[in-house]
Amino acid sequence: MTLTQLLFLLRLLSAAILIAFLITLAYFMFREMQTAVQPKSAAVYGRLHITQQNSQTTLPLQPVTSIGRADDNQIILKDGCASHHHARLCLQDGRWWLEDLGSRNGSLLNEIPLTETAVISDGDIISIGSAHIRVEITDGVAELGMPADAVFE
Repeated sequence: MTLTQLLFLLRLLSAAILIAFLITLAYFMFREMQTAVQPKSAAVYGRLHITQQNSQTTLPLQPVTSIGRADDNQIILKDGCASHHHARLCLQDGRWWLEDLGSRNGSLLNEIPLTETAVISDGDIISIGSAHIRVEITDGVAELGMPADAVFE
């Protein structure tokens, strides 16, 4: 076996190892993407009871629930007084927080204007325009079988 043939075999072996590594990497990336895409259960932490213009609906409370007029909110209010991204409910460190996102008309928490981020609790009422949202917080994660996003007119 000549030196040229030996170098050629080493190149082939290197190429085969590189191809095997790339195939293995692609396989693990594919598996990771498959587990990330699988739908999680619709775990919710409570309910939001929304009353607006003589109609009522109940929607799930999620760890981050955005409220506003834009279509990318979890709670979509078709109300001219609601900003596109009006307010946000967040679960942080075991407490629920309500934040007004700089809306033009503001938000009320239990009929008091919200001037800064506030802790909310079970039974609190959030008012945005003509909508009144009663917060019902559960102690544990519940399966309610409700849609994650909903439009409320």
